[in-house]
Amino acid sequence: MPNLLLDCLPVEIFYEILSYLSGGHILKAFHSLNNHFNNILIGYDHYILDLSASDISKKEFDLICSFLRSEQIVGLQFGRNYFDLVNRFISNFSNRQSLNRLRSLWIDDTILIDQLFLTRLVSIIDLNKLVSIRFDRIYLNHFNTSSRYTFDSLKHLVLCSSRQFRLLSKQIPTHLTFLHIFSDSINVMDQFIRSNMRQLKSLGIGLHCDSNNIQQFTKAFSNYQWTHLIQFNLRLNGKYIKITLSFQE
Repeated sequence: MPNLLLDCLPVEIFYEILSYLSGGHILKAFHSLNNHFNNILIGYDHYILDLSASDISKKEFDLICSFLRSEQIVGLQFGRNYFDLVNRFISNFSNRQSLNRLRSLWIDDTILIDQLFLTRLVSIIDLNKLVSIRFDRIYLNHFNTSSRYTFDSLKHLVLCSSRQFRLLSKQIPTHLTFLHIFSDSINVMDQFIRSNMRQLKSLGIGLHCDSNNIQQFTKAFSNYQWTHLIQFNLRLNGKYIKITLSFQE
């Protein structure tokens, strides 16, 4: 293939450009342009894959699975689509080396995270190494307590249910800087916040709260000591109460 003027640019510039693109779009745009670009794609090790996207063709998905090595993938977004790509992806990578450099995982509300799905998921992903998790729909019933996770590396957490996450975790994560959750109770909310309040930068709370426990809620919040908080979102829902509040420095 002919050489391009772009071939003269430092590889680091291409890596910076690729960091703004999803893994599927990177391969679609640059794969097989010439040997130089292929070598760049082989050396790049910060691919973030969005498998919830509706514009991924089977051909593009097959290229992702055949071209990328497990250690090149650092981020995943899962969602249901026409080709059932998530199940195909898990099946493909379960026969290979696990995604040991994965740091970010987002599973949207089109996929139910239940016991069966989680069992398949952890066959390719070490949840304890994740830095960022977003679970939009989770239901674990009678979860095996011996299989709980420590989430030692977790800093960014978005949850639809604090109670369901507690079934999954051995303890409350203590290194969170970003916490947005729907909490099933004020006590659980308090546990999450107190364990992380000194380093939290962004906090979002959704909570069912009525006239019987609003005093408990306000008392808990009055005792928190914020050090780094710059963004706060609050949504209270109840029979006689509906409050939405937000601020950002």
